Amino acid sequence: MGFNDLDIESGGDYIKLTGGTTVTFHILTRDPKKQTIHWENQKKSSCTGKVCEMCAKGNRPKARWTVEAWDRKDGTLKKLEFGNMIATQLKAIAEMLAENNQTIHDVDIRVKTTGSSLETEYSVLYVPMSGSIPQEVVDKYIPF
Repeated sequence: MGFNDLDIESGGDYIKLTGGTTVTFHILTRDPKKQTIHWENQKKSSCTGKVCEMCAKGNRPKARWTVEAWDRKDGTLKKLEFGNMIATQLKAIAEMLAENNQTIHDVDIRVKTTGSSLETEYSVLYVPMSGSIPQEVVDKYIPF
């Protein structure tokens, strides 16, 4: 499943997307890893499907995706976890790029975050690649 195929449903090693910031990164993973999670008491847990205890309590699961990305700010490999709002925009970008025989791996991604908590909004754009990525990272992640 590539970015064009995303099935969109209603700190440390991670790139942080906090209100009032803009981050730029290069997605390295070909296929985003999808998981369905529940949030309860500010903790996440995986949804186990039809017999899920959290679903039975009325706690609706949410889709989350994780990719490996090159953080342009500090030049390091990190994970990026995102939900539907960013996934929808990444899918649209991937579809536009495909019209020109490009992929999401041919550009950098810039995310501007505004607001906080339930009022958070993300504006996702693609920009020309800014700089190189170490060859050993390219060899491991970027599909050719």
